[in-house]
Amino acid sequence: MIRLLIGNWFEPPRAEGLHASTLVQQILSVIAQQGGASAAHLWGGLVGSGTFKSISKTDFFSLLKGLGEKKLIVQDSSGLLLPGEIGERLINHYEFYSAFTSDEEFRLVREGKPLGSIPVSRPLMKGQRIIFGGRRWRVLDVDIEKKVIVVTAARGGQPPQFDGLGAMVHDHVREEMRAVLTETTPCPFIDSKAQELLSEARKSFGSLGLADKFTYGSDSKTHLVTWRGDQTNDALVLMFNHVGMACESSGLALSVGGSQKDVADALAKIAELDPDDIESLLEGVENLIKEKWDWALPRLLLMKSYASSQLNFKGAVEFAKLFSTRRLHGASTFVSTTVH
Repeated sequence: MIRLLIGNWFEPPRAEGLHASTLVQQILSVIAQQGGASAAHLWGGLVGSGTFKSISKTDFFSLLKGLGEKKLIVQDSSGLLLPGEIGERLINHYEFYSAFTSDEEFRLVREGKPLGSIPVSRPLMKGQRIIFGGRRWRVLDVDIEKKVIVVTAARGGQPPQFDGLGAMVHDHVREEMRAVLTETTPCPFIDSKAQELLSEARKSFGSLGLADKFTYGSDSKTHLVTWRGDQTNDALVLMFNHVGMACESSGLALSVGGSQKDVADALAKIAELDPDDIESLLEGVENLIKEKWDWALPRLLLMKSYASSQLNFKGAVEFAKLFSTRRLHGASTFVSTTVH
C-alpha cells in the first residue's frame, strides 16, 4: 500500500453499483417532502437525472410495484404516489434519516446451543466452512430473518479465513503484491525483520513457480492464486460452485476440490458463462440483504444490486478466459487485465 501511495494511487470508490437500497430511501424522501409524487416525476428526478443511472425502467417500475405490495407507498386515483401504511410509520421515525447500516451480526448455533456472534459481509452459502473460536465449522443452515447460522464441526483440510471483517481488497492491490514478490531488490522503507519475512515470502513465491503459473496443489485440492481482488475472487467462488466444483476463498488464493486439470477444465466452463445471468450465479447465496432497504427490493433487483456492489462477475469471466487462453497456447507469462 505504501508503494502504491508513493506512485500516487489510492483505491477508488466502486461507484457504478445500482445502490437500489439508497434509491428506496430517496423515493420515500421525495414523496414525504413534496406530499406525494408521480412515477414520472420520481423517474426524472432520481434516475433520468443520472443520480441512479444504472437502474433500468423495468427495474424502476418493478421497484415501485414492490414498494406498493409492502405498503411502503400507495397510489391515489389521480396516480399520485403517497406514503403507505408502513411507509408513513417508517418515514416519521427518527431512524429514517440514516440511509446506511453496518453489517449485522449473525448468531452461530450448534445443536441448539449458541456459540457466539460474528459479523458477515461476504457471500454465505450452505456447506461453506468458517472459522470461529479457533475451530472449523461447516454451515448447515442460515436463517436470515433471525440472523442465525446453524453449524456443525468441520474436519479435514485448511479452512478459509472467514471473519466478516476488513475492507474488500482491490484488484490493483493484489497485482502490486505480486510485483513485490517478483522483485529481488530490498524494500527501502522496512526494517530488518520485515526484510527477512519478505525474503522468505519471495523464496516461497519462487519455489511454487507462481511467477509463471496460477495454480499449485495435489490431485485432491488445488490452490488457485488469481492475483485479483476480493470482488473478483468471491465471484469466482460462486462460479466454481455453479459449475459443480467445491471452492472456498482464503483471500489471496482460492481452494478448489480437485486436481489442477480439474480446475483448468472448470475455468474453461466459467469462461463460457454469462456474467449477467445473476439469478443462476447467485443461487444459494443466503445473505443478499445487506443494506437498510434491501428487504423492500424485488428479488431480481436485490440480486442485481448485491452483485453490483459486492461481486465482479465480468472480471471473473475475464480471468477464466485469460487462464484458458494461456493453457491452450502453453503461455507462461503473467498478464495483467486490470485497467487503471
